[in-house]
Order: sequence, then structure tokens, then C-alpha cells
Amino acid sequence: MARIKLVIHRPWIPYIILILTLTLTILSTFYISRATHIEDRLRFLNAVQDTSNSISDRMNIYVTLLRSIAGLYASIPDISKDQFDQYINQLHLQKNYPAVQGIGFIQLVHDNEKESFIQSIQNNINPQFTIYPSGDRSIYYVVRYLRLRTNQPPSSIGYDMGTNPVRLNALEIARDKGIPTMSGKVDLLSKGETITQSGFLIFIPIYSDGGIPTTISERRAKIVGFVYSPFETNTFFQGILGDKTLPQLLNVQIYDGKNITQSTVLHDSRSSMDKANSLYLPKFQVSKSIIVAGEIWTVIFSNHPEFESESQEDLSFFVFIGGLLVSIMLFMLSRSQYIARANAENVAIKLQYSQKELQKAIGLRDNFISIASHELKTPVTSLKVYTEMLLRKFSQKGDIQTTDYLSKIIKQIDKLTMLIQDLLNVSRIESNQLTFRIEKFDLNTMVKEVIDNTQQIDPRHTIILKGKIKKSVWGDRERIGQVLINLLNNASKYSPKSDKLIVILKDSTKGAVVSVEDFGIGINKTHQKKYLIAFIGLVILTNKHFLDWGLDYIFRKQLSNVTVVR
Repeated sequence: MARIKLVIHRPWIPYIILILTLTLTILSTFYISRATHIEDRLRFLNAVQDTSNSISDRMNIYVTLLRSIAGLYASIPDISKDQFDQYINQLHLQKNYPAVQGIGFIQLVHDNEKESFIQSIQNNINPQFTIYPSGDRSIYYVVRYLRLRTNQPPSSIGYDMGTNPVRLNALEIARDKGIPTMSGKVDLLSKGETITQSGFLIFIPIYSDGGIPTTISERRAKIVGFVYSPFETNTFFQGILGDKTLPQLLNVQIYDGKNITQSTVLHDSRSSMDKANSLYLPKFQVSKSIIVAGEIWTVIFSNHPEFESESQEDLSFFVFIGGLLVSIMLFMLSRSQYIARANAENVAIKLQYSQKELQKAIGLRDNFISIASHELKTPVTSLKVYTEMLLRKFSQKGDIQTTDYLSKIIKQIDKLTMLIQDLLNVSRIESNQLTFRIEKFDLNTMVKEVIDNTQQIDPRHTIILKGKIKKSVWGDRERIGQVLINLLNNASKYSPKSDKLIVILKDSTKGAVVSVEDFGIGINKTHQKKYLIAFIGLVILTNKHFLDWGLDYIFRKQLSNVTVVR
């Protein structure tokens, strides 16, 4: 008789499994980290766009407000101070336009009209009126009317706006183009003296005929004045950014023009940050140019430290740790399988032709399969839990593609769980260790639980339960449930075009009857004689010994559509 020698093959399989699972973990971590980064960036860009739109929209509101004042002058060229103040009071600036410091009218006065203009104002409105700063100029841009938001007496009546080059440049552009024009950064005035607040002004030209002349020369000849409004920068931007639901998401730096210097800063929200947050290095930053009333603003947006509190970046870390643990567990299981198999084969080599020792080796193998089946449940359960966590998070964010992938993964995990259970049952049957625990139980409850579980796994079919068992029955609750699961799975498998299955419960003189009815392809006539009965069902008998034999017969033959009778 030839001597048999068994050789252990493929000892590298556990390492391949480890490499594959670690690769999958790294790829999953990278994908989730990348997806989270993209999501955060989109959230940042949306906040940037929303803030940019708010600035533009708010400026358009104020330009429209000034246009209405310009329309008043077009209809009443010789409007008096009382009429002007009364109209402005009707606007309720304090309530409706809190960022507007005031609304005024600038009258264009030529050098040959200066003395008569001053005398007219002194005689009719204010005896103390004068044009300041003093000096001879060809044209004076004199503040004639000004109504402040706070209704306090204005101190800049008579101020010549043309003496400041920034203001003069904006006035000349508005005059020549006939459009609303915003000045660059200026210091606000209080009776000729600058105050600490910086700001800007918006001018709208008014021409003698009420319309806008077609040529520059005509516009220069027909210009009579300007409607204007001063704005204090911090008040203006806080009014816009303070309306946001989450203003902490962004830091905003706004500069006058394209030069980013300290002298051109209009607003910097970082000035209100505490010392700890001031050292924070932003994750996202973007620069945008906004054209407002002919003036260019450079706006630098960066994320606030609180922005990252809304992020899901930590999710990739948990996925990596979970995947790493699963990889190690699978490696240990596969490695232990290899070691166990190696031990079994070594025993077989040493004992050679000994049937007894061969059976022992087989027993070790079967024992390993049983242990492996049990051990596999733990990582598979953990994998399902983490996957369901991901599914809930991405479902809340509306990520349809990712939730679809995760739903498919969960379905495959459920299938893997069923395969592990089947593997465990087969191991028990082959080792004659399959036992039955006979007890009295409520068949209605068991059937309902099986239907609910099957319905979750197979949403394509609606499982309808009809009837009810009036008395409790004797049997192995778990094994009978497995038989019913097998019946439902086969009914679903061979009913691809049907959308429902029916489970019928009814009492019998010898116990209870559970029937599963499907609407599928049916049973070929050539095979019908091979079945104990054509009707699909399971009779649960009260005879304990016969029940043990029937269930053992069902599991050994792996039949799904069988009725056991006495």
C-alpha cells in the first residue's frame, strides 16, 4: 500500500486577505475623507456666494433708495428744506435702512454764483450758512441738505465735497456717466474735522431736465447736483453679516480697490476674534472682486474656526479604525484556519492509515468550521453597524449615490450572515450534533417574526399573513422558523414577476398548518411526483418523536417544499 503524504498548500492566503482588506480600508477612508473635504468646501463656497449676494443685494437696495430721492428732485427741482426733510422722515431710515447714515443733496455752484448762493441760503434757511473749506475754486460741490438717520442736526451743511480728491473723483464719474457711483474709502466728517470711523459715499447725479443727457458734454453742462448717502463701513457690513444664520462660518476682509493693504481696509471681521482664534490657520480661503456702483471691492473670505465644528472629518478616522480592526480579525481567523488545517494535516500524516485518528482530524476540521462560523458573526455584525451608521449620516445629507452604495453593501452583508448560518447548520448536521429543543410556543408570533425579517431582506415582494392559530404548539421554534424561511426564500426566488407572497395559518385536528403560497413559475409536471405533496406547507405535529424524525429528514435532504404527515 502506498504511503500517503499530505502537503500544506497556500500558507500566504491569510496575508493576501490582510492586504486586500487593508487596501479596501485605505480606499474607503480616502473616499470618505475626500467626500467630506468636498462637502466642506461646497459648504464654504455656498456661504461665500450667499454673503457676496447679500452685499450686492443690500447695495442695490440703497441705490434704489437714492434713485427715489433723485426722482423727487426731477419732479420738484426747487424742493425746499422742509419738503426734503418731510420726505426723508417718511422713509424711517432708523427702522428700515439702519446702515444709511443719512441722505443729502449736493448742489453744484459755480464761482460766479457763490456769493449769491450763500446769501440766498442765509436769508431763507440758515443765517450762519457758509461754504467750507474756504478758498477760491471754479466749481463748488456744496452739501445743501442733509437728513441724518438719528435725526440729529447735521454738521456738514455747506461742506464742499470737491475739496477731497476721493469724493471729487466719484462725483465726476457720476456726472460724466450718469450712473450711481460709489466713492473709495474716506474718513467721515464732523464740521470739517475727521472722526475715527471710515466709510464711503454713493452719489446719483441730477440733471436740469430730469433725464440723463446722451453725451458727456451735455451732462457736464446740465448737471445741477447730486443725491448722496454716507455709510460707516463697520455698521454697514455688520448689518449684512449679522443677518446670517451662522455668521461664525466665515471671516470677511473687504478692501477698497484691488490693492490689499492696511490703508484700503474697509472691514475686517477678524478684529473681533479672541487671541486664541486669531492664531487659527483657515482651512479654506478665497478672494473675490465685487463691483458695487462702479467701485471695485476685493473681498477675502476664509473659514472661521467654528466652521470645522460642523464638519464630518472625524468620520474617516472611525472608518479607518473600524476597517483596521476588521482586517486584523479576518487575518487572525484566516491565519487560525490555516494553522488549524496545518495541524489537522500534520496529525493525518503522522497517523497515516489510522481511521480513528483520521476521524479525529476530521473532527478538528468540523470543530474549526463551527468556531469560524461563530467568530465570523462578530466582524460581520460590526461591519453592518458601521455601514448602517454611514447610511444614516449620508441619508441626512441627501447624498443619494453614496446611500445607494451603502444600501447594497448592507444587503450583501445580510446575505453573508445567512451563508454563515447555513455553514453552521451544515457543520452540525455532518457532525451529528444537530439537536432539537422541544418546547411549547406561540406559532403566530414566530411566523410574524419570520415574515418581518424576510420582508426586510426581500422588499420586492409584499408578504401577506392570513389566519391565526388558536392554540400553542410543541416543537423546536428555531428549526421550524428556519424551515419557514427556506419556504419563503424559494417562493420569492421562483416568483420573479410577482409582487406578493401569502402565508396562511390554520388549525388542524392534529396540530397546525402553515402554508406558503406564491404566484411564480410553478412546478414542472415531470417533477411533481418526486414531492410528497403538491401543496406547499408544513404540518407541525404534536407527536414529539415523529417531529424529531421529520425535522431531521428536512434538514438532511435540504428540501424546502415538504409537508410532514403522520
